[in-house]
Amino acid sequence: MVMCEHGQPAKRHVCFSGISTGRRFLACGLDEASSCGVVQWVDEEWPEHLQNALNKLWLLHEGCQRANRMACLEHASLVHNLTSQKNKLQETYEKLVEDVNNLLDTQDTQDTQDNIP
Repeated sequence: MVMCEHGQPAKRHVCFSGISTGRRFLACGLDEASSCGVVQWVDEEWPEHLQNALNKLWLLHEGCQRANRMACLEHASLVHNLTSQKNKLQETYEKLVEDVNNLLDTQDTQDTQDNIP
């Protein structure tokens, strides 16, 4: 059994970043803040061609994440602009309804006054 620098049994983990993706390692069992770091790799390093492929995949993944963040920002901006336009149109519509009602009220008042002998 492998022990960490704290004298605790090491826990088995699987790396999920960089060129070591998929490699198993033993690490300190304590929480990340007090961890003493990697104790021992279980798997050998990947062959160079696999490391290169993993590196390219991670670069593609990061590029996709950046593109997704940009698309989300653009979408949020578009939603904000459309909401502003909708609110302005709603205000314009309400003002038009008010103006038409006032016009009709004025016309009714004039018709009523014209009908008084």
